Amino acid sequence: MLAAYSFDALKGKPDEVGGRLEKVCFLGADKKFSKQLDKLSKVIEAINYTRDLINGNADDINTDRLVAEARTVAKEASLKITVLRKKELEDESLGLMLAVNRACPREPALVIIEYKGLPKSSETTALVGKGVVYDTGGLSLKSSGMETMKCDMSGAGTVLGILKAASALKLPVNLVGVLGIVENSIGPNGFKLGDVYKSRSGRTVEILSTDAEGRLVLADAISYLQDNFDVSRIIDLATLTGGAIVALGDEFGALFCNDDKLAKALIDSGEATGDRVWRMPLAKIYNDMIKSKIADIKNSSGRKGQACTAAAFIQTFVKEGIPWAHLDIAGPAYLDEPKGYHCSNATGFGIRLLLDYLDR
Repeated sequence: MLAAYSFDALKGKPDEVGGRLEKVCFLGADKKFSKQLDKLSKVIEAINYTRDLINGNADDINTDRLVAEARTVAKEASLKITVLRKKELEDESLGLMLAVNRACPREPALVIIEYKGLPKSSETTALVGKGVVYDTGGLSLKSSGMETMKCDMSGAGTVLGILKAASALKLPVNLVGVLGIVENSIGPNGFKLGDVYKSRSGRTVEILSTDAEGRLVLADAISYLQDNFDVSRIIDLATLTGGAIVALGDEFGALFCNDDKLAKALIDSGEATGDRVWRMPLAKIYNDMIKSKIADIKNSSGRKGQACTAAAFIQTFVKEGIPWAHLDIAGPAYLDEPKGYHCSNATGFGIRLLLDYLDR
């Protein structure tokens, strides 16, 4: 079913051979098998939905459209949704998100969707997705690879896919999905290297690379989440660093985690589903590498340990005692070229992984 996906929406003439498989009939299937197949179909539907979002033109899947998609997902499943646009973000002091979006003519958004599949339980898992709908790098303009940067909202797209599937499957869990939606454009209003910006948490950040913007979005999103929701654990997903691709290629997502039990559970679910993750180190040395001389912290320390220092940056915004996992999915979320059962660049990586984790 994954291999049957095709993306030809942008072609003037759809492929005559191939195309998306619409229906599969299994003869002699018993009720147990049919139930399993129905469950699988709902998962694949969510993955293909996310693939479509990621593969779509950045001009189409812009900040406004991604907000509209979130509203549609929430409406179809009767989920509570809260949308904060520029004025509300200013009122809530999400200074880092606002800084990243400054050169974009469209307003940024923080979207919160609540799914209560087990209302009597106090357990709630938060899923936070990076939703940079296009990333030029800002004033730290990308010298190469910009043609793939419509995929930089993969984290947010994955969270939407998980919420869509969890609702369809009626998973007995409670979820809060948080999407940090911005566009990192280049222009006269862009945020500037060497300047210091204040985060929602009050911590100040020196900007040494405007292309290290995803961690800024996640920092404010996680801070707002913790201030407004009582969550049992936080899992964030982001196409965050080229360093993760250099380290692991596109076969594994990079997992950073402050809780051994959570880390093992995610690794086990990755092995079970094929959305595999590899645990990377969180060590004090990486925190030392992002210390700033003029602010509380800096957003980049260069190429060394790039994925690790990015994770260390995000971790400083996670309150002590909260189990947290960061999934850098830069490699497996968007392939250089189709391979295996992924017949397009976008894979929907992380949906099967986290649905399996939640199911368990």
